[in-house]
Amino acid sequence: MDMKSQNPNPDSFETPSTRFRSGFVGLIGWTNVGKSTLVNRLTGMKIAITADSPQTTRHRLVGIIQSETYQIALTDTPGIHRPRNELSNRMLNTTWGTIREMDLLVWMVFPDRSVDKQIGIFTDHLAGSPVPLIIAVNKIDTVPKETIIPLMDQLYQRIEPRAILPISAVTGENLTRLVDLLIENVPEGDPMYPMDQVTDQPERIIAAEYIREKVIENTYQEMPHVVAVEIEHFKQSDNRIDIAATIHVEKKSQKGIIIGAGGAMIKKIGTDARMLIAAFLDSKVDLQLWVKVSPRWRSDPVRLKQMGFGGV
Repeated sequence: MDMKSQNPNPDSFETPSTRFRSGFVGLIGWTNVGKSTLVNRLTGMKIAITADSPQTTRHRLVGIIQSETYQIALTDTPGIHRPRNELSNRMLNTTWGTIREMDLLVWMVFPDRSVDKQIGIFTDHLAGSPVPLIIAVNKIDTVPKETIIPLMDQLYQRIEPRAILPISAVTGENLTRLVDLLIENVPEGDPMYPMDQVTDQPERIIAAEYIREKVIENTYQEMPHVVAVEIEHFKQSDNRIDIAATIHVEKKSQKGIIIGAGGAMIKKIGTDARMLIAAFLDSKVDLQLWVKVSPRWRSDPVRLKQMGFGGV
C-alpha cells in the first residue's frame, strides 16, 4: 500500500501542462553523509530510517516531493563503504546501478574532509556518465563557514558539476535553493506517481525498517550491522494493524543482547517501534517480535535473497 502525503487539491494534477517537470534524482555519497536525513526533511515524513551507525540504509527507496509544477522522486541509496561481506557487495551494487537510471544525481559530501579523501572511487563511476551532477556539501552547520568556500572551489575544479551548493539537511539551510536546482535540472514530463503519494515503499517494508532502527538505537554499541528484520505477518483491519516480525542476528550472544535481562530490551524495542509505526500509519498497531539466530546471514546469497536483498 502506498504512503500518502497531504498535497492540496490533487484533482488539479490530472492534466499537467507541458511545462510540468518530473524526474528521478539519485542521492549518492559516503555512508553517514546525511542522504536519508535529506529525504526525510524534504518529504516532511520519516521515510528513511536514520542512525549514527554507518551503513544504515540497505535498500534503494524513493521519497517523492511535488507541487502543481513538478514531481521529483528522490532516490536514497546505500552509502559507499568498504565491502566486507556479500550484503555489502549487494548494497554497493544497488548504489552504482542507481547512477545509470537517474535523470539527475546529487553527490553529497562532507564539509570537513579533503577533496582527495572524498572523491575516491566516485570519479571512476561518474566519469563519462551522461547524467547531470549536482554536488551538495552537507552538514555545514557543523563547521566554520570560512572553510566551506575553499572546499567548494576545489570540488568544482576537480569535478565540474552543474552546480555546487552548501546545505544542512538538519537545519534546512539552503534546501529551498537545492529543490530549485533539482526542478531546473530534471526534464519536462508527466507525473510518474499519483500526486498524493510520498514514497514507493510498501507499509510492511517501512514497518521493518522502523523496527531495525529501534534495534540499532537501543543496542548501538553491540551490534550496529548484524541485524535484519523480516515481516512475517502484516494484516490490516478496520481498527488496527497486526504485525509479527522476526529480528535476525548471527550469534546466540547477540540474541541475548536484544532480548535483554528478563526480556526488558526486546520489550523496549517493541514499544518504541510500535509507537513509530502507529504514528506513521495513523492506526493502532499490535506488534509481536521474535529473535532468531541466522548464522552468517550477511554472507549467504540464498538467505539474502529470502530477506529481500535480491541477486548480484
